[in-house]
Amino acid sequence: MQTESLYDVQEVLTEIKAGPENKKPLLTKRETEVLKLLKKGKYYKEIGVELNISIDTVKTHIKNIYTKLGARNKTEALNKLSYYQSGFFH
Repeated sequence: MQTESLYDVQEVLTEIKAGPENKKPLLTKRETEVLKLLKKGKYYKEIGVELNISIDTVKTHIKNIYTKLGARNKTEALNKLSYYQSGFFH
């Protein structure tokens, strides 16, 4: 299994938002970290402990991620991320 870096996720999401010619990140660095941990199957409490933030802050980041990705839940957000990473969005 290939390890996915934080940079890889940020790069994909940058191109989703602005296209390769005008790169501007879609998600903040912290939102990207939260999304990466969600993808690994971490619970909100585990994400909070790992990132040294409260569960309420984790929930806020997740809400922002869903809004920015146009997702209604975790599964949809991760599916959109996988779709975008596959290169089909170009």
